[in-house]
Amino acid sequence: MPAVLLEATLRSIALFAAVWLLLKLTRLRDLRVEKAIWTVVLLISLAMPVLMRDFVVQLPAPAFPLRIAGRIEALAVVQSRQFGIEAAVWDLYLLVTTLLLTRFVAGLWVAARLRRTARRIQLSWAGSLDVRVSDQVRAPASFGSTILLPKEWESWDIRKARAVIAHESAHILQHDCYRLWIASLYAALFWFNPCALWLRRRLTVIAELLSDEAAVAVMGDQISYAEVLVKLATGAQPPRATLGMAAPSTLTPRLKRLLESDMSSMNLSRRGRLILMAAVAATAAGTALADIAPLVLTDAQDSAVKWVSGEALTDFYTPALRKSHVEGLVTCRLTVDAAGRVTRAVAVRSTNSRLTQPAIAAAKTFHFDNTLSRPVIKLMAVRFELK
Repeated sequence: MPAVLLEATLRSIALFAAVWLLLKLTRLRDLRVEKAIWTVVLLISLAMPVLMRDFVVQLPAPAFPLRIAGRIEALAVVQSRQFGIEAAVWDLYLLVTTLLLTRFVAGLWVAARLRRTARRIQLSWAGSLDVRVSDQVRAPASFGSTILLPKEWESWDIRKARAVIAHESAHILQHDCYRLWIASLYAALFWFNPCALWLRRRLTVIAELLSDEAAVAVMGDQISYAEVLVKLATGAQPPRATLGMAAPSTLTPRLKRLLESDMSSMNLSRRGRLILMAAVAATAAGTALADIAPLVLTDAQDSAVKWVSGEALTDFYTPALRKSHVEGLVTCRLTVDAAGRVTRAVAVRSTNSRLTQPAIAAAKTFHFDNTLSRPVIKLMAVRFELK
């Protein structure tokens, strides 16, 4: 399993790098398109372990020179040594992931309880929006489809109140809170991937920038709105699992945009969006679905892919073969994936043709400790003998 996670992470990093370079080359400034692109990258990265295992496209491998890599009896002794580093790494991953997932779920539970206990208010100019007030909220925030306001909202002037509602309603219309939850889930599962943390932050910043556009459109003054953000940011941090309107972590790029630009996101044409999304889709398919050609192991590399387990050879040594006293050695060429599973087995030499199919069937049950974390081709000798 760690090998699968490692390969999924490497593919995701390659996808991040390719998409980031594509956006730089195209000089994309359409925030809505960028948010859609990074959302697609997020979903594909989250599903990467499943995609790469069940929908890979096998590429041809070079011819394998015939040689004997060892016998099954000799390789079986490494089974007791396959623990150690790999097991420790896996335990560390499970520990950290469990802590992060617990923190994420606890944040959702606390925010849901806060929403449930908040007092619902009716604003004639807010339409059908679910707006609630809570003593536990120090600054405006959104949770799912609910807008949470602090009790001080009654002292705001009408322009500020309308700007706040416009900002939070933009989050709700764009489903930003749910997007944040998915990004947080991905960051918890792949906490060792620096791109996961960057992606969560980037999606959060883009969501805030777009919601700021809606607020400025209502308030009509970028400078005044920037002052509102600064005042709101002096309050406490927003509850976890919510989108805080003035979270300090997003304030710098937002204030810079409010004070130094015209707030234009330079929307792409429909044709431009289609072309860019098609390029992203092709990039994603290439990194997620294409499988690298298996590495042909050299003598020096052979020990990096060790036999761990497999069904007993006696299960494939049929009574008819034993009764006939058939013995022999079958050399199989095995394709081993990054997780150590045998995906293909072919007999390349056999001392008795009657043993070929039993040896192939047995080899397909083998599992290896593949420390190279990539598909490989390995030769293994399977011996059937009476004792």
